[in-house]
Formats: sequence, structure tokens, C-alpha cells
Amino acid sequence: MNYIKLDYRFSYTIMLIAFILVFIRIIDSYINNSYLWIVIGISFIIFILSTYSSDSHLKNFLSKLRLNKYLTYIGITSVSLLFYVCSLVSLTRLILLLPADLHYFIFFPAFICSVLISGSVLGVSLKIFSSIR
Repeated sequence: MNYIKLDYRFSYTIMLIAFILVFIRIIDSYINNSYLWIVIGISFIIFILSTYSSDSHLKNFLSKLRLNKYLTYIGITSVSLLFYVCSLVSLTRLILLLPADLHYFIFFPAFICSVLISGSVLGVSLKIFSSIR
């Protein structure tokens, strides 16, 4: 019997950029006295652990939690969306710091960066989903 080994490809470099953008958002939320930094920080920790841990280690950790599978899917999807939106908000805020003349020139690279970040977040989410099964 042949077993298919799933290989979830995502760029560690793009995830590092997303981590930096989300970390900027955490600091910004903390400075503005928003409690949103706690939720963003939790999603940040979940994504760091799931990105850099092996599949077997992640599967053992999630099986010890004994959570409902469907609630875990909903939670991971919510955390993934939050992580993605926070990285895009940070990217947008960094673009708005530039002079107004450069906003049109930076739009296309920012769009490409957002697509790459969404692909990497999707890859990490699929890695977590495969560990739940």
C-alpha cells in the first residue's frame, strides 16, 4: 500500500515578513490601549509554533488537547483570517507613511505581497488542519 506524504509548501521568508507585520500591529494595538493586542498575540504565538514545528509534534500537541474537531477548524480558520488581516493592516499603514506621490507606485508590489502572505497563511493553516485529522 502506498502512502501519500503531504507536503505543504509555504515560504518561510514570506511568513517571516508576515510575522514582522503582525508584531508591528501588536505593538501598535498595545500602545493605543486596545485589548485587541491580546487576541492578535495569541494568533501570533499559534502561527509561530505551527510554522516552525514538525507535523508529528503538532499532531501530538493537538491530540492531547482533545478538542472538538469542528470547533478547532473554526478556531484555526478564525485565527488564520485574523493573522492575515492584521498583516495586511500593518502593510497598509506602512504604505500610508510614504509620501502621497509613491502610493500609486507601491500599490502593485503591495498587492503581490498580500497575495504571497495569503498563500503562506493558507499553507500553514492546511498544515494545522492535516495535524487535526
